[in-house]
Amino acid sequence: MAASLGPAEIEQCKEAFGVYEMFFGENGTVDAIKTADILRSMKLTPTIKKVNQMTGVTKPGEKRITLEEFMPIYAQMSKEKDVGGYADFMEAMLVFDKESNGTIIAAELRHLLLSLGEKMTESEVDEILKLCSNEDTEGNTKYEEFIKKVLEGPFPHENAQD
Repeated sequence: MAASLGPAEIEQCKEAFGVYEMFFGENGTVDAIKTADILRSMKLTPTIKKVNQMTGVTKPGEKRITLEEFMPIYAQMSKEKDVGGYADFMEAMLVFDKESNGTIIAAELRHLLLSLGEKMTESEVDEILKLCSNEDTEGNTKYEEFIKKVLEGPFPHENAQD
């Protein structure tokens, strides 16, 4: 279970899980659908698909997990934490930086968010762009600043209730 985690990681899991348990929990458990949110609060970047595979749930209310069930998921995901990180996103944006000036056309960024990777709704993309994008007068966004803000959070669905 948590044997592969060190004392600091176990404490980090307890703290992050505890926050979600306090707000969304019930008798020491959290809805398994919140697993991705907890992992993201711990600076990991799991995909919904991967978390769904690990928890066996796709909808709220299907299953509740305990801290003891969460820790092995964290241990597995922390091994994969560098996948989809800052450097990967920066490298991807370079492809779309036509003028090599650190910007991407805001409309193109919107299109990328809607069409590539994990599928997001229009409202999720709108929320991300509202929180993280600083479009200039020419319709461009500085992608390094955008990526940093996205990786910091908050995430659009964090305000949703169980």
